[in-house]
Amino acid sequence: MLCEVAHRFGDKYALKNISLSIERGERVAIIGPSGSGKSTLLNLMQGVLEPTKGQVFLKGHLLQSAKLPFDIRQKVGKMPQDNHLVGRLAVVHNLNGGRLADWPFWKSMLSLLFPQDLEPLKEMMKTLGLPEALLFQRTEELSGGEQKRIALGRVLLQRADLIFADEPVASVDPERARSVLSLLCAADERGRTLVASLHEVDLARTFFDRIIGLREGRIIFDLPRNEIQATHFNDLYRLEDTLS
Repeated sequence: MLCEVAHRFGDKYALKNISLSIERGERVAIIGPSGSGKSTLLNLMQGVLEPTKGQVFLKGHLLQSAKLPFDIRQKVGKMPQDNHLVGRLAVVHNLNGGRLADWPFWKSMLSLLFPQDLEPLKEMMKTLGLPEALLFQRTEELSGGEQKRIALGRVLLQRADLIFADEPVASVDPERARSVLSLLCAADERGRTLVASLHEVDLARTFFDRIIGLREGRIIFDLPRNEIQATHFNDLYRLEDTLS
């Protein structure tokens, strides 16, 4: 939950007096033109940034006051724009990063030498539409789209009940983008909450129940998918239309 939140970089406000609440199990897409503040909003929700003004709560905890308890942190999954993968490590190690919270320290260290519990990883590669042979390839050798899917696999293996995804289908071809979002929005993961920033309006309308339109740091609309009309998108993107 955000209460009258604003954030400034230098003299410029990226967000201005944002208030919103997201309930458990919601699938929320944040859309808007480039530079509208989508990534800033996601980073504030996760506690990556602290607001210049206002308060941010995550699962009832004030993010600015203290670090989240471990049992909450391990259930919050993150897919940042840059994926946060370790390029020099093999894919198997990046995927296993999603399971470290469930492992004792000795098992985490041993897995760096002798990767542990490979069967779930092999199944995940099938789910992601990637060949099993890539498990032992250096992650930096994969394409941008393949790396994006590995970042997704890491989050799914974490079994997070709240996922923040910043442009989760960037660098992914249209067909694969739909597959990635289908996995994120999997119907069998009841109760899982997903908040994602997107550029593609059609994907937002297809996969998300609630859409927030952000423009110049302000919320232009915040509506259920079935209540959004073409005029809402026209208002949201009117500056880009004018410039083009």
